[in-house]
Amino acid sequence: MLTKEGLDGIEVEDVIVSSLQKHYRNEVVFPVRKVNEQIEIGFYEPRTTNSIPLNNFVTTNSDIEKVLFGVRDILRELDVSVYDPDTNTVFVRDIDVRRSETNDGMIITLVTHNKDDVKLLELSGLITEKFHNVNGIVLNFNPHKTNEIFGKENIPVWGNDFIEDKINGVSFEISPKSFFQPNGGQLKTIVEKL
Repeated sequence: MLTKEGLDGIEVEDVIVSSLQKHYRNEVVFPVRKVNEQIEIGFYEPRTTNSIPLNNFVTTNSDIEKVLFGVRDILRELDVSVYDPDTNTVFVRDIDVRRSETNDGMIITLVTHNKDDVKLLELSGLITEKFHNVNGIVLNFNPHKTNEIFGKENIPVWGNDFIEDKINGVSFEISPKSFFQPNGGQLKTIVEKL
């Protein structure tokens, strides 16, 4: 492939294999949809807006998995309106959860179609009551009919709008839309190799 692209003089080193093959991801985002009249989180069927509900996540950190299912259950309990991609209406579109490898703190970002919902404060209260390692809840406003997950505007609802992580003594503030290597253990390995 490198020869085809005119890069045949470049030497590629071996892949650095991660020690963790499961439950390593410290950031995930999933669509929230109604499936058979029940609020679910999961993946999309190929080339559709139909959601396939998931009951476990092989690559996701187990603390994040608990938060994802907990938030889903709270959405069900409150009967929060969830996004309909065909009509581009209603409230919660996606849930993003980020976890600090350093201190296990998390932020939850609710990607929403509108900025306010009468159940937002109750939802936030139930989340923080149930999950004491959640450091912040952020609303990301995305009113557009698009396949882009995040909109331009983040609105802090409760607590911090970032998590803090450290790699080799260097601190990073990780916001909802920033990229940060989701495999924290592997990131340390890569930084040490450099």
